[in-house]
Amino acid sequence: MFKGKHINKQSVVVAESDAGPVLEISFIGKHWDGCGNELIAYVRQSVEEIDPAGVIMNLSNFSYVWGNDIGALLFPLFERQTAKRLFCIVARGTTARSLKSLFELTRLPDIVNVKYFDDARDGLIYLRKELGGDTV
Repeated sequence: MFKGKHINKQSVVVAESDAGPVLEISFIGKHWDGCGNELIAYVRQSVEEIDPAGVIMNLSNFSYVWGNDIGALLFPLFERQTAKRLFCIVARGTTARSLKSLFELTRLPDIVNVKYFDDARDGLIYLRKELGGDTV
């Protein structure tokens, strides 16, 4: 893999709720043109393995400015689900602003309620409240 084009990926169940597990999917690194397919495939695989009730998409250590290739990053959250899956996005600064702009272009907010947080803990508190269960 080329230096500077590696993105660390991690998914971990961070809590249980009344509705099921809460999965945190994290990407660490810098966006490069064309990395979207890799990220989307990872989200799909993680969601299929765990079937979470809620997902924290943690991009707080991911640098993103521009590129349509990750426009479908959240789509795997809604494939093959039998119940409503809640999610939130954790991002800061330029990454947060750029993602909001991109997702507005894809009209995602017209379909689902997108919640943004600066910190994964705040995202977890939100999901646990919505899904039922004690906050951590």
